[in-house]
Amino acid sequence: DINDKRKIVLLIGDSHAFMLYDGLSEYIKKYNYGLLLISNSGNPPFYQDIIVSPLSTEKEIKKYRKQVDDIYRVFEFLYSKNKVDKVVFSFRFIAYYMSYDYGVLRDCSELPNKYEYVFEEYFKDKYNYNHLNIFRKKLRDTFDYFSNKNIDFYLVLDIPNLGFEPRIYSYHFYELSNSFDKIFKLGFLFKYVDKIPYNLYYEKQGRYNDFILNIAKDYPKIKIIDLSKVMCDGKYCYVIKDGNYLYLDDDHLNRIGSYYVAPYIVGNIFKNETK
Repeated sequence: DINDKRKIVLLIGDSHAFMLYDGLSEYIKKYNYGLLLISNSGNPPFYQDIIVSPLSTEKEIKKYRKQVDDIYRVFEFLYSKNKVDKVVFSFRFIAYYMSYDYGVLRDCSELPNKYEYVFEEYFKDKYNYNHLNIFRKKLRDTFDYFSNKNIDFYLVLDIPNLGFEPRIYSYHFYELSNSFDKIFKLGFLFKYVDKIPYNLYYEKQGRYNDFILNIAKDYPKIKIIDLSKVMCDGKYCYVIKDGNYLYLDDDHLNRIGSYYVAPYIVGNIFKNETK
């Protein structure tokens, strides 16, 4: 409601923005802010560009371009009305950057590229297209755009990508073991993955986070929220925490996980403000 006197935190990105919504919407309202999610799965809103499959048709490209343009049109409208002063951008960065599944417990060296993503420049000059260089430029273009606005911009560094299906290898066997222990008092009989070693996470994902940090340091207005700070400690990154299942699949949080990380995100966004 444009007549609502509350300001808005704008949440943009891809499906990884969707996964944060439930928890953020609950905790943000404590600061008398609203939360607006405008996002597209598989199509993160880089400024004035899209990232798509190289097999996309012209019709599909036009659709994806409109999706991204609409996000910026909504932002510009809200900004012109002084309704938004905080933007949170969450997306599966490494998949778009490297174009493969980088799961911590998966051997990626033998996998073909599971994902193929390109920017629109690819269709103008396929033979000289350099995805990594274009990615850097588009990320900087996006940072430049939001840095020139009078807002706080937060880029969320992604959760650890597991590389396996937690409902099979974690939750199923955890439930079995827990049930047997309650009935027969035999302890946890079945092996299950409730956490992954932090060093394996950092080996697979840390250098890409460093890539973001190295670019962001050139932009004082761009703030980084690293979800590994809440999903991990010095030794492990957790799939199950205090008996709670945090993941929906190998790279998305479930609703409980969304609520689990929300206080950390909101604490960063509003750390200089009072409730």
